[in-house]
Amino acid sequence: MLSYRVATVDTERRSLTQRLISRVGRPDSNKPFGLYFVGSASDFAPLARFVERSVFLRQFSNNDDEMEREYGPYEESSFFILVVDHVQAEPVGVIRVIEDSDVGLKTLLDIEREPSWGTTVEEFLDRHCAGDG
Repeated sequence: MLSYRVATVDTERRSLTQRLISRVGRPDSNKPFGLYFVGSASDFAPLARFVERSVFLRQFSNNDDEMEREYGPYEESSFFILVVDHVQAEPVGVIRVIEDSDVGLKTLLDIEREPSWGTTVEEFLDRHCAGDG
């Protein structure tokens, strides 16, 4: 199961965020914001999942079970680009990057199974891939 629990409690989330900032030992930790690359198995991944879950809950009403169903199969091939507010010691933005794996690419699989995308995989690739050059 994906770990959201530790990041949902404010004091634990701030403590974990402060550990991330200090552990990396960045020279720019005095700047308002920083980007951090976080692996899905990292102790700091719950910070990224907290932001991801907050957005998906607000925008799509996705609960923990839905997030597990949608992203659980891709955990081993995922990493996060996490934005941290250094002043507040809070995670504030995230991008999940899902690399190709035996599971496949999530967007392409979603297009195949969800007619609401209004396109086929072939049309999507034609429109969005730069090609061989």
